[in-house]
Amino acid sequence: FLLIIMMSLYAFANIGTIMALKGSATIERTKSVAAKMGMTIVVGDKIVTSADSRVQVMLKDETVVTIGANSSFDFQAFSFDGTKNSTVNLKANRGFFRTVTGKIAKVAPNRFKVKTVSATIGIRGTDFSGTIDLERETEIIRCYSGQIFVELDKGGVQNIDAGMLIEISNKNIDVKESVGPVSYTHLR
Repeated sequence: FLLIIMMSLYAFANIGTIMALKGSATIERTKSVAAKMGMTIVVGDKIVTSADSRVQVMLKDETVVTIGANSSFDFQAFSFDGTKNSTVNLKANRGFFRTVTGKIAKVAPNRFKVKTVSATIGIRGTDFSGTIDLERETEIIRCYSGQIFVELDKGGVQNIDAGMLIEISNKNIDVKESVGPVSYTHLR
């Protein structure tokens, strides 16, 4: 009986799996552990990547999150039951991330959020990325397909269609056409 309860708790806690890993990264839980291929991700995990590293996580709803070099990314909340009550809350602290939404985009797109340093990104069935440069105090958020909305911490909401990007700095907010695909080679 106890084994069944323990397995149920484990299954509930598992929100995704590391599907690809290049270089080295750590997962911060109650303590820091080295990330490995096939490792389970749970709510509350923070993935921190080193230089020339990249981690790709697939969540239970088939959302794919790619975390670039010198990045920090939190998995704050995840609940997917195939209904409009499903929720995904992620937080990008620094560096590069790219997200391709899974099944939640179809059943509860308004309950999928990625918080950045200065904004919150919501989705409308999409593929998007962000780069957070803390030294330059800038963020660039790109939409590759579908549409996202970016709710700025300073106030206001910007709709960003496929092929567009928003650049956020302390002084400016600029929406413009995206110039080509993002490359991991520019990451520091």
